[in-house]
Amino acid sequence: MFALEPEIVTPIGLAVDAQNRVLVIESNTHEVKAGYLGHPHDRIKVFEDRDNDGKPEKSWVFADGLRQVMNLAFAPQKDLYATYRAGVFRFGDMDNDGVSDARSEIVNLETEERYPHNGIDGLAFSPDGWLYFGLGE
Repeated sequence: MFALEPEIVTPIGLAVDAQNRVLVIESNTHEVKAGYLGHPHDRIKVFEDRDNDGKPEKSWVFADGLRQVMNLAFAPQKDLYATYRAGVFRFGDMDNDGVSDARSEIVNLETEERYPHNGIDGLAFSPDGWLYFGLGE
């Protein structure tokens, strides 16, 4: 076990960066039941195993304030991308402090439907840098 509650709750997607840090989506907004007392948003957390023993010594929040986040992938240019039910975000860390300080939506799905499983989900980059994402299940 790499990490568990309360350090991470409902992990649903991950990516590993060039420094071998594990970035994980903590899902708190997917089909939430009445009375849920967890964090009000999805967030992307970073886990860093500094001594390579398979257990993180440090963790922190890379990005917060998200909803219905589904998947993560790093582009060849090193920016982190995330799918969510209605689009794709690109995150930047301009000052290299391990926390996102830039977020831009690069894809937006316009639909009246709100069911989370018929939105944008899978995410991958081809070797030549093209971004691919899936729609629905």
